[in-house]
Amino acid sequence: MKLTRRERRAQEAELRKSLGDIDPRQGDLMVVGKRIASAFFKADGQIPPMFLVEKSDGDRRMIITPWTCREEKYATYAKLREMFRDSAVVRCAHLAEVWACTPGDFRPSEAPDRREIVMVHVSDKNGGEFVASAPIERDADGAQLGDWEDATSVTQFLQVALFDPPSVANN
Repeated sequence: MKLTRRERRAQEAELRKSLGDIDPRQGDLMVVGKRIASAFFKADGQIPPMFLVEKSDGDRRMIITPWTCREEKYATYAKLREMFRDSAVVRCAHLAEVWACTPGDFRPSEAPDRREIVMVHVSDKNGGEFVASAPIERDADGAQLGDWEDATSVTQFLQVALFDPPSVANN
């Protein structure tokens, strides 16, 4: 979905308002990702899927990727993979609302014990991965974000590989 210049400026203004004093270019990518996700959730009760990408020269960018269907989501992932290869991206934080479940044979969205979380998934081109999650608690008064936890090894959700595997990337 292509935005007009006016729509993009309005979206950027809303983004700046939601972020307050958070600078996505400064600090540990996981810490910054959690702060941004928390700020968005507090402001809107939801977060759009987004990515913080870091290039080899230290430059960081935030990419907001609203999608309306699975096809748009996978097309976005394909474009991001291409961008990562072509522009020296070395690290990425993916921030999103997702379904999670205990590890098993189910897709998280279909698991009987699924729960809704906000996750920050940090990965790098060398295969390193770290995940933090916070539960979404909904009631009649709206939605609240619970406490952040390390979820690197305990939560199953659909992860998307945005970097080529190290063995492929180094050949």
